[in-house]
Amino acid sequence: MKITIFGYLCRDRNSLVNGEVHEIVGGKGLFAAAAAAQTGIEVELITWLPEEDLDLLEELNSYAVTTHVIPIPTGTVNTNSHDGDVAIATTKLDPYSVSVSDLTEDMRQAIISSDMVLLMPDLEGKLSLDLIRYLSHSLGVSLAADVGKFFRTLRPDGVLEPRYPWPNQAETLQSLNMVFVSVEDIAPALERGESILSVARAMAEQGPSEVIVTQGSKGASIFHRETNELVEVPAFPAQKIVEPTGAGDTFIAAYVAEHLLSDVPHAAARFAAAAASLKLAYPGPLRENREDIEATLKERPIE
Repeated sequence: MKITIFGYLCRDRNSLVNGEVHEIVGGKGLFAAAAAAQTGIEVELITWLPEEDLDLLEELNSYAVTTHVIPIPTGTVNTNSHDGDVAIATTKLDPYSVSVSDLTEDMRQAIISSDMVLLMPDLEGKLSLDLIRYLSHSLGVSLAADVGKFFRTLRPDGVLEPRYPWPNQAETLQSLNMVFVSVEDIAPALERGESILSVARAMAEQGPSEVIVTQGSKGASIFHRETNELVEVPAFPAQKIVEPTGAGDTFIAAYVAEHLLSDVPHAAARFAAAAASLKLAYPGPLRENREDIEATLKERPIE
Protein backbone atom coordinates (compact mmCIF):
# COMPACT_ATOMS: atom_id res chain seq x y z
CA MET A 1 0.00 0.00 0.00
CA LYS A 2 1.14 3.54 -0.76
CA ILE A 3 0.03 7.03 0.18
CA THR A 4 1.09 10.39 -1.26
CA ILE A 5 0.66 13.39 1.03
CA PHE A 6 0.39 17.06 0.05
CA GLY A 7 1.47 18.98 3.13
CA TYR A 8 3.68 21.77 4.35
CA LEU A 9 6.66 22.08 6.66
CA CYS A 10 7.21 25.16 8.80
CA ARG A 11 8.84 26.55 11.91
CA ASP A 12 6.47 26.09 14.86
CA ARG A 13 6.61 28.30 17.93
CA ASN A 14 4.37 26.62 20.51
CA SER A 15 3.31 28.32 23.75
CA LEU A 16 2.03 25.73 26.22
CA VAL A 17 -0.39 26.08 29.12
CA ASN A 18 2.44 25.81 31.67
CA GLY A 19 4.27 28.78 30.10
CA GLU A 20 6.90 26.76 28.26
CA VAL A 21 7.70 27.67 24.65
CA HIS A 22 8.87 24.98 22.21
CA GLU A 23 10.40 26.07 18.91
CA ILE A 24 10.45 23.09 16.57
CA VAL A 25 10.18 22.12 12.94
CA GLY A 26 6.53 21.30 12.34
CA GLY A 27 3.81 21.52 9.76
CA LYS A 28 1.04 19.17 8.72
CA GLY A 29 3.19 17.57 6.02
CA LEU A 30 5.92 16.66 8.49
CA PHE A 31 3.64 15.18 11.15
CA ALA A 32 1.46 13.32 8.64
CA ALA A 33 4.29 11.88 6.54
CA ALA A 34 6.19 10.68 9.60
CA ALA A 35 3.12 9.07 11.17
CA ALA A 36 2.11 7.32 7.95
CA ALA A 37 5.66 6.02 7.44
CA GLN A 38 5.75 4.64 10.99
CA THR A 39 2.75 2.42 10.22
CA GLY A 40 4.87 0.65 7.58
CA ILE A 41 3.05 1.99 4.54
CA GLU A 42 4.98 3.47 1.58
CA VAL A 43 4.92 7.28 1.75
CA GLU A 44 5.73 10.11 -0.66
CA LEU A 45 5.43 13.74 0.42
CA ILE A 46 4.79 16.68 -1.90
CA THR A 47 5.56 19.86 0.00
CA TRP A 48 6.11 23.55 -0.73
CA LEU A 49 9.17 25.41 0.56
CA PRO A 50 11.38 28.39 -0.31
CA GLU A 51 15.03 27.60 -1.02
CA GLU A 52 16.18 29.02 2.34
CA ASP A 53 13.94 26.55 4.21
CA LEU A 54 15.03 23.33 2.49
CA ASP A 55 16.89 22.39 5.67
CA LEU A 56 13.51 21.64 7.27
CA LEU A 57 13.41 18.43 5.25
CA GLU A 58 16.21 17.07 7.43
CA GLU A 59 13.55 16.35 10.05
CA LEU A 60 12.39 13.49 7.82
CA ASN A 61 15.84 11.94 7.35
CA SER A 62 15.11 9.16 9.83
CA TYR A 63 11.77 8.27 8.22
CA ALA A 64 11.08 6.21 5.10
CA VAL A 65 9.58 9.13 3.17
CA THR A 66 10.34 10.18 -0.41
CA THR A 67 10.03 13.97 -0.70
CA HIS A 68 9.21 16.28 -3.61
CA VAL A 69 9.45 20.08 -3.27
CA ILE A 70 7.41 22.78 -5.00
CA PRO A 71 9.38 26.05 -4.70
CA ILE A 72 7.51 29.01 -3.21
CA PRO A 73 8.69 32.60 -2.52
CA THR A 74 8.64 32.61 1.31
CA GLY A 75 8.19 30.24 4.21
CA THR A 76 5.71 29.82 7.03
CA VAL A 77 5.90 30.48 10.76
CA ASN A 78 3.13 29.21 13.04
CA THR A 79 2.69 30.47 16.59
CA ASN A 80 0.38 28.11 18.48
CA SER A 81 -1.02 28.96 21.92
CA HIS A 82 -2.35 25.83 23.58
CA ASP A 83 -5.19 25.87 26.08
CA GLY A 84 -5.89 22.24 26.84
CA ASP A 85 -7.15 20.68 23.61
CA VAL A 86 -7.49 24.02 21.82
CA ALA A 87 -4.67 25.51 19.74
CA ILE A 88 -5.01 29.18 18.77
CA ALA A 89 -2.86 29.70 15.70
CA THR A 90 -1.34 33.05 14.79
CA THR A 91 0.22 32.41 11.42
CA LYS A 92 2.49 34.07 8.88
CA LEU A 93 1.38 32.46 5.63
CA ASP A 94 2.75 32.47 2.12
CA PRO A 95 -0.20 33.15 -0.23
CA TYR A 96 1.17 31.01 -3.09
CA SER A 97 -1.48 28.61 -4.41
CA VAL A 98 -0.21 25.21 -5.56
CA SER A 99 -1.70 24.40 -8.97
CA VAL A 100 -1.63 21.65 -11.59
CA SER A 101 1.26 23.36 -13.42
CA ASP A 102 3.47 22.94 -10.32
CA LEU A 103 3.38 19.14 -10.57
CA THR A 104 6.48 17.52 -12.03
CA GLU A 105 6.41 14.17 -13.78
CA ASP A 106 7.88 12.52 -10.68
CA MET A 107 5.06 13.97 -8.60
CA ARG A 108 2.43 12.74 -11.05
CA GLN A 109 3.92 9.25 -10.99
CA ALA A 110 3.87 9.25 -7.20
CA ILE A 111 0.22 10.31 -7.23
CA ILE A 112 -1.11 7.82 -9.77
CA SER A 113 0.75 4.93 -8.12
CA SER A 114 -0.84 5.68 -4.73
CA ASP A 115 -3.80 3.94 -3.15
CA MET A 116 -4.78 7.22 -1.50
CA VAL A 117 -3.71 10.86 -1.71
CA LEU A 118 -3.97 12.84 1.53
CA LEU A 119 -4.31 16.63 1.33
CA MET A 120 -3.06 18.63 4.34
CA PRO A 121 -3.13 22.32 3.30
CA ASP A 122 -2.05 25.19 5.55
CA LEU A 123 -4.83 27.59 4.50
CA GLU A 124 -7.78 27.92 2.17
CA GLY A 125 -6.62 28.13 -1.42
CA LYS A 126 -3.15 26.70 -0.83
CA LEU A 127 -4.22 23.69 -2.89
CA SER A 128 -6.30 25.19 -5.70
CA LEU A 129 -9.74 23.83 -6.54
CA ASP A 130 -8.47 23.11 -10.05
CA LEU A 131 -5.68 20.96 -8.55
CA ILE A 132 -8.14 19.03 -6.37
CA ARG A 133 -10.41 18.40 -9.35
CA TYR A 134 -7.43 17.34 -11.46
CA LEU A 135 -6.31 14.79 -8.87
CA SER A 136 -9.80 13.36 -8.48
CA HIS A 137 -11.25 13.53 -11.98
CA SER A 138 -8.27 13.57 -14.36
CA LEU A 139 -5.89 11.28 -12.46
CA GLY A 140 -8.70 9.30 -10.84
CA VAL A 141 -7.10 8.93 -7.41
CA SER A 142 -8.96 8.56 -4.12
CA LEU A 143 -8.62 11.72 -2.05
CA ALA A 144 -8.64 12.14 1.71
CA ALA A 145 -8.31 15.65 3.10
CA ASP A 146 -8.00 17.56 6.34
CA VAL A 147 -10.43 20.33 5.39
CA GLY A 148 -10.13 22.20 8.69
CA LYS A 149 -8.06 25.00 7.18
CA PHE A 150 -10.77 25.65 4.61
CA PHE A 151 -13.06 26.49 7.53
CA ARG A 152 -10.62 29.10 8.85
CA THR A 153 -10.40 32.71 7.72
CA LEU A 154 -7.37 34.88 8.51
CA ARG A 155 -8.25 37.92 10.62
CA PRO A 156 -6.18 41.15 10.42
CA ASP A 157 -4.49 40.26 13.74
CA GLY A 158 -3.21 37.00 12.22
CA VAL A 159 -5.56 34.67 14.10
CA LEU A 160 -7.29 31.93 12.10
CA GLU A 161 -11.01 32.14 12.89
CA PRO A 162 -13.47 29.28 12.22
CA ARG A 163 -16.46 29.65 9.86
CA TYR A 164 -19.02 27.19 8.50
CA PRO A 165 -19.57 26.58 5.66
CA TRP A 166 -16.74 27.91 3.51
CA PRO A 167 -17.56 29.53 0.12
CA ASN A 168 -16.34 26.68 -2.13
CA GLN A 169 -17.44 23.86 0.17
CA ALA A 170 -19.78 22.04 -2.22
CA GLU A 171 -17.41 22.33 -5.19
CA THR A 172 -14.50 20.98 -3.14
CA LEU A 173 -16.26 18.18 -1.27
CA GLN A 174 -17.61 16.59 -4.44
CA SER A 175 -14.01 15.64 -5.34
CA LEU A 176 -13.14 14.11 -1.95
CA ASN A 177 -13.69 10.54 -0.71
CA MET A 178 -12.78 11.03 2.96
CA VAL A 179 -12.63 14.25 4.98
CA PHE A 180 -11.39 15.20 8.44
CA VAL A 181 -12.53 18.22 10.41
CA SER A 182 -12.09 19.18 14.06
CA VAL A 183 -14.96 20.08 16.35
CA GLU A 184 -13.41 23.57 16.68
CA ASP A 185 -13.64 24.07 12.90
CA ILE A 186 -17.40 23.53 12.88
CA ALA A 187 -18.01 25.51 16.09
CA PRO A 188 -20.14 28.15 14.31
CA ALA A 189 -22.57 25.43 13.16
CA LEU A 190 -22.71 23.84 16.61
CA GLU A 191 -23.36 27.24 18.19
CA ARG A 192 -26.33 27.63 15.85
CA GLY A 193 -27.83 24.45 17.26
CA GLU A 194 -26.61 21.91 14.72
CA SER A 195 -25.08 18.63 15.90
CA ILE A 196 -21.93 16.77 14.87
CA LEU A 197 -24.21 14.25 13.19
CA SER A 198 -26.11 16.85 11.16
CA VAL A 199 -22.92 18.62 10.07
CA ALA A 200 -21.20 15.35 9.10
CA ARG A 201 -24.29 14.16 7.22
CA ALA A 202 -24.56 17.46 5.34
CA MET A 203 -20.90 17.27 4.33
CA ALA A 204 -21.24 13.64 3.22
CA GLU A 205 -24.23 14.55 1.06
CA GLN A 206 -21.90 16.88 -0.87
CA GLY A 207 -19.49 14.09 -1.83
CA PRO A 208 -17.36 12.25 0.76
CA SER A 209 -18.37 8.73 1.72
CA GLU A 210 -16.74 9.15 5.13
CA VAL A 211 -16.53 12.20 7.41
CA ILE A 212 -14.38 12.09 10.55
CA VAL A 213 -14.83 14.77 13.22
CA THR A 214 -11.93 14.86 15.69
CA GLN A 215 -12.59 16.04 19.25
CA GLY A 216 -9.20 16.01 20.96
CA SER A 217 -9.34 14.25 24.33
CA LYS A 218 -12.97 13.28 23.66
CA GLY A 219 -12.02 11.07 20.72
CA ALA A 220 -13.54 11.14 17.24
CA SER A 221 -16.86 10.66 15.46
CA ILE A 222 -16.99 8.78 12.15
CA PHE A 223 -19.95 9.22 9.81
CA HIS A 224 -20.53 6.77 6.95
CA ARG A 225 -22.77 7.95 4.14
CA GLU A 226 -23.67 4.37 3.18
CA THR A 227 -24.97 3.41 6.61
CA ASN A 228 -26.07 6.94 7.62
CA GLU A 229 -24.62 6.24 11.07
CA LEU A 230 -22.26 8.12 13.37
CA VAL A 231 -19.76 5.92 15.22
CA GLU A 232 -18.12 7.33 18.35
CA VAL A 233 -14.52 6.29 19.06
CA PRO A 234 -13.00 7.32 22.42
CA ALA A 235 -9.55 8.85 22.65
CA PHE A 236 -6.73 6.63 23.86
CA PRO A 237 -5.54 7.89 27.27
CA ALA A 238 -2.15 9.58 27.07
CA GLN A 239 0.37 8.66 29.76
CA LYS A 240 2.21 11.94 29.32
CA ILE A 241 1.38 15.25 27.59
CA VAL A 242 4.39 17.39 26.69
CA GLU A 243 3.62 18.82 23.24
CA PRO A 244 0.14 18.61 21.67
CA THR A 245 1.12 20.20 18.33
CA GLY A 246 0.87 17.60 15.57
CA ALA A 247 -1.23 15.07 17.49
CA GLY A 248 -4.24 15.72 15.27
CA ASP A 249 -2.16 15.36 12.10
CA THR A 250 -0.70 12.14 13.49
CA PHE A 251 -4.21 10.80 14.07
CA ILE A 252 -5.31 11.67 10.53
CA ALA A 253 -2.32 10.08 8.78
CA ALA A 254 -2.35 6.97 10.97
CA TYR A 255 -6.10 6.60 10.37
CA VAL A 256 -5.77 6.82 6.58
CA ALA A 257 -2.82 4.41 6.52
CA GLU A 258 -4.49 1.86 8.79
CA HIS A 259 -7.79 2.22 6.94
CA LEU A 260 -6.00 1.26 3.72
CA LEU A 261 -4.39 -1.73 5.39
CA SER A 262 -7.40 -3.07 7.31
CA ASP A 263 -10.48 -1.43 5.73
CA VAL A 264 -12.08 -1.41 9.19
CA PRO A 265 -12.80 2.21 10.16
CA HIS A 266 -13.37 1.58 13.88
CA ALA A 267 -10.12 -0.37 14.19
CA ALA A 268 -8.29 2.28 12.16
CA ALA A 269 -9.58 4.98 14.52
CA ARG A 270 -8.43 3.09 17.62
CA PHE A 271 -5.01 2.52 16.04
CA ALA A 272 -4.77 6.22 15.14
CA ALA A 273 -5.86 7.27 18.63
CA ALA A 274 -3.11 5.14 20.16
CA ALA A 275 -0.53 6.68 17.79
CA ALA A 276 -1.69 10.22 18.65
CA SER A 277 -1.50 9.50 22.38
CA LEU A 278 2.13 8.41 22.01
CA LYS A 279 3.05 11.52 20.02
CA LEU A 280 1.76 13.78 22.85
CA ALA A 281 4.74 12.76 25.01
CA TYR A 282 7.36 14.80 23.11
CA PRO A 283 7.87 17.62 20.58
CA GLY A 284 8.20 16.71 16.91
CA PRO A 285 6.76 13.90 14.79
CA LEU A 286 5.78 10.39 15.86
CA ARG A 287 8.76 8.23 16.88
CA GLU A 288 7.07 4.90 17.62
CA ASN A 289 6.63 2.26 14.91
CA ARG A 290 3.74 -0.12 14.21
CA GLU A 291 4.86 -2.65 16.82
CA ASP A 292 4.99 0.06 19.49
CA ILE A 293 1.54 1.34 18.57
CA GLU A 294 0.04 -2.14 18.58
CA ALA A 295 1.63 -2.89 21.96
CA THR A 296 0.11 0.30 23.35
CA LEU A 297 -3.26 -0.56 21.84
CA LYS A 298 -3.28 -3.98 23.55
CA GLU A 299 -3.37 -2.18 26.88
CA ARG A 300 -6.96 -1.28 26.01
CA PRO A 301 -8.51 -3.63 23.40
CA ILE A 302 -11.02 -2.40 20.84
CA GLU A 303 -14.47 -2.27 22.38
